[in-house]
Amino acid sequence: MLDPVWRLARRARNIPRRLALVGMRLPPLRRLLRFLLDLPFDPYDSGFRADPYPFYHRLRERAPVYRSPFGVWFVTRYADAVALLTDPRFNHPDHRAQAQHPQAGGALALVRSNMMITRNPPDQTRLRRVVADVFTASFVADLRPRIQAAVDLLLDRVEKARRMDAVTDFAAKLPVAVIAGAFGIPSDDAARCQTWARPMSVLFDLAPTRAELAGAEAAVGRIAEYFRGLIGERRKWPGADLISALVQAQQSEGCLDDDELLANCILLFIAGYETTVAFVGTTILTLLRHPAAWKALGSDPGLLQSGVDELLRYESPIQTFGRQAQEDVVLGEKRIRRGQTVLVLVGAVNRDPAKFPDPDRFDLARRNNHHLAFGHGIHACLGQGLSRLEGQVALETLVRRFPGLRLGDRPPVWRAEFAIRALDSLPVAW
Repeated sequence: MLDPVWRLARRARNIPRRLALVGMRLPPLRRLLRFLLDLPFDPYDSGFRADPYPFYHRLRERAPVYRSPFGVWFVTRYADAVALLTDPRFNHPDHRAQAQHPQAGGALALVRSNMMITRNPPDQTRLRRVVADVFTASFVADLRPRIQAAVDLLLDRVEKARRMDAVTDFAAKLPVAVIAGAFGIPSDDAARCQTWARPMSVLFDLAPTRAELAGAEAAVGRIAEYFRGLIGERRKWPGADLISALVQAQQSEGCLDDDELLANCILLFIAGYETTVAFVGTTILTLLRHPAAWKALGSDPGLLQSGVDELLRYESPIQTFGRQAQEDVVLGEKRIRRGQTVLVLVGAVNRDPAKFPDPDRFDLARRNNHHLAFGHGIHACLGQGLSRLEGQVALETLVRRFPGLRLGDRPPVWRAEFAIRALDSLPVAW
């Protein structure tokens, strides 16, 4: 997401990465030193990844709307985040115009510039309406049997071993089975789609390296070719799946072009996969670190609904939402200039004590839990119902089948990305 300075710092091992806090211009030395001494921030540091919340609290207390030494603004208060995400003066950069540049060719530019989450009204409104008309609450509810079957199958495979990696054996396999079914993707192809989805997650990260972007370009090219084939098949032989419904909407209403259809099919697949992997993995870790909550879910399944939202608040899968100011705007008593980038730090916002009393306390029964894990405003996640449903089914089944689930002998391993808070590995046993 954010520019060459971070990428340079990640490549240059002799330069502390915290010296490269996003942006293009070197700041005045005094402002840089003050930041480094008071608020050191290295989102790729393993300690920060394991527990970013002490830093978020310090940043909120000292500078809730904070301009980093390199020009990017960070927002850490709930009220400011809501104001930002509903203010039409903040939107996304014009990726479509960038993609039309002669040097911007490739599948990556084409897909990113046509996703509804990177477009602005009126195009965003049009694309979102088309997807929302297809990806309805009833469509999601009808997926429950498929989700339950996928959960049961995955747990059947590991039950006798009495141990598993909750990420690689469960969280990473569940959503691909569900979303592949929703798309009508044959089971033999689901694993290939999974391998393509992972490198594409860097598209939403803070500062992907050149190698990571090259990997994402290759992955986007492969998945785009595969989805073009699926779309062509659905035009000839439609079925009762998501792609067929979007193809039908295109043919009957003419409401999206071929590039938009392709890009948003890919978006739905990536979002449905990556965020659910992150959510299920961190959910299991959080509950096993709070044994009383794990037992409470076993004795009172009615806690599942509020519990899932508390888990989303406590460890939000998506950690940043970025916007660009289209004119000078005052936010939190700070003047943000036209063209400047603002990042909502979701992990900080969802632990703002002004909105959530005792925010670091994990409370399954927390009420009025209006977290921003799925965003807010016109870009709020359309797939949040599916994510909640997968979390509820996975949790209910795990608690019922493995009531003695516990953390394994090896510690959890966090993924290196900043924008997605996810685990690479979580050994558990029972």
